[in-house]
Amino acid sequence: MADLVLVFGRNEWFTSNQRHHWAVKMKLTKNARSKARLAAVEAGLPVFDRAHVTAWISYPRASKADPSNAAPCVKALLDGCTDAGIWIDDNSDHV
Repeated sequence: MADLVLVFGRNEWFTSNQRHHWAVKMKLTKNARSKARLAAVEAGLPVFDRAHVTAWISYPRASKADPSNAAPCVKALLDGCTDAGIWIDDNSDHV
């Protein structure tokens, strides 16, 4: 088992509810992907043939959150781990 903890600021996190211009969305996605890649490399995570990934997301407010809204950012994080070589691909054969 390995843990990778990433902390995002308010201006870094993005959700499916936000209606960003495509260029802003691309910048946010690139940042999240790069952040995950760098963190995975620095953590020295092993290479997994198969991995079960659990994303724990907390919000700094008291209201309820809709977890599925985190999908675009979490996808970028998985892609960043793929870029780091943590697994061969983020398809269902590996993740």
